[in-house]
Amino acid sequence: MTETNQTRETEPGLLPDFCDFRVAFVAMVVAELVVVVIAFSPYADDMDRWRRLSVNSVFVQWIAIVTMGLLCWLRLKLNELPLARALLASFLILLIVTGLAGHVAFWLDHVRNLGLTVPDQGYAQFMASNLVIAGLVGAAALRYLYVQAQWRRNIEARAEAQLQALQARIRPHFLFNSMNTIASLIRDHPETAEDAIEDLSDLFRAALSAPGGFISLETELDMTRRYIRIEKLRLGERLQVEWDIGDDVPTESRIPPLIVQPLVENAIYHGIQQLAKGGTVSIRAFRKGNDIHLSIDNPVRPDTVYSGAEGNRMAVDNIRERLRHAFGGRADMHAERHEDRYQVMLKFPVRRPERTPKNVPENESSDR
Repeated sequence: MTETNQTRETEPGLLPDFCDFRVAFVAMVVAELVVVVIAFSPYADDMDRWRRLSVNSVFVQWIAIVTMGLLCWLRLKLNELPLARALLASFLILLIVTGLAGHVAFWLDHVRNLGLTVPDQGYAQFMASNLVIAGLVGAAALRYLYVQAQWRRNIEARAEAQLQALQARIRPHFLFNSMNTIASLIRDHPETAEDAIEDLSDLFRAALSAPGGFISLETELDMTRRYIRIEKLRLGERLQVEWDIGDDVPTESRIPPLIVQPLVENAIYHGIQQLAKGGTVSIRAFRKGNDIHLSIDNPVRPDTVYSGAEGNRMAVDNIRERLRHAFGGRADMHAERHEDRYQVMLKFPVRRPERTPKNVPENESSDR
């Protein structure tokens, strides 16, 4: 069954997601800290300090909320701009909102005769002070965003290089062994050989063309199943696999490519293949809250230095770093050795696909 996906992942942009409540909350806290610093500065009027704090808090939070709303609304368009233009546009939006808010506040104050701002002759100074303060705070924020953007680009380039290294890590002997196995099946079991060729072709197509963004968990598990079917032709009854994917696990959830398959490959190469009688690889997944927990467990020889093996260590470190890059602190991965068993445990949040009106094909996969 061919999988056609109607989803597309939003590429990370140069600006933070101001639609995210956490980002908005941090911005509002920073804005309030600026108000507190101004209200309790040595030049503030002691008799009017608390009143000014409350009034300025409302004024500044109004500016912060409106600015974040506009940045949230225009975020996709801003992220299409070059870095310098995106930051400059964000800076101008802040100044425009500050200027309009200051003018409206000054007008309302004098219409209602509230005495919250300054006399008529102080209008220019009032507006200039607001713009200067907003400009200084905005410039500091833009500097932070610029540094963060450069850091993100470096991390993304490193993650892409790691993914390419993981793609190239499909061992040549796996290909040679698979081809020899297929050749031995062609005469007596042509249908099995044909299925194996299809699995091998699809596995390499998926592995070598996996995008640097996200794929569905179902696609990753399907690619893992293809790999296991090929290895079972070579190892026979020595390789047994137990699947336990909970019914509540959302397999449409998005993950970086090549997360599960390389770990299963390690389990077979460093574990099952080293045992004369083979063993069972257990692949389990369940959902807990908004997180997916996935584990891969396999037997190992007591004298095998599994955790220090170069190939295994590279795959584990690579996958751990890519998970953290994709999900931040919400993802975790660790491995444990218990005498004759080795287990790798993953935790990552459920990430729903973002719907788009156009069909965007993902890696083709078959469930057989």
